[in-house]
Amino acid sequence: MLWGDRDHAPALSIAAGMRRNTRLYHIPLTLYLREKVEPDLAALFERGFADVAAAETSEEEAADRVLALARNHRRRQGLRRALDAVRGCDLMDPETGLFSRDLFAAHLARIAKGARERNPAPVRVRPARAE
Repeated sequence: MLWGDRDHAPALSIAAGMRRNTRLYHIPLTLYLREKVEPDLAALFERGFADVAAAETSEEEAADRVLALARNHRRRQGLRRALDAVRGCDLMDPETGLFSRDLFAAHLARIAKGARERNPAPVRVRPARAE
C-alpha cells in the first residue's frame, strides 16, 4: 500500500520502479489517497495500481481490500507454480507446450459431468438447416 500525496509523484515513482522489476511486477499495489481528489483512475491502473482507496475509506475497509489482493496474489502464484511443475512431463505436449490430448479430453469430461449435475435439463445442438 502506498500513500498518495496531492500529486501522487512518490507513489507513482515507486510503482514505476516495481513495474520495471521482474520480481516485483506482479505484486498488487494499492494507492491510499490522503485528500479528496479526483484521480485519473485509468492512468493509475496503467501505472500498476490494482486498487485506489479514497481518502474517506476506513482503515478496516482498506485493510480488507489489501488482504483480498494479497490472497488473490498468493492464489495466482500457487497456480503459476502448479503449471510450471507440469511443464516437461507427460501431461504436456512437447511440440506445442499445451496440455496433452488425453488430459484435455479428461478435463472436458469433468466439466461436462459437472454441468449435467447442476443443470438437469439436457440441451441438444442440431446442425443448422441450409435455406
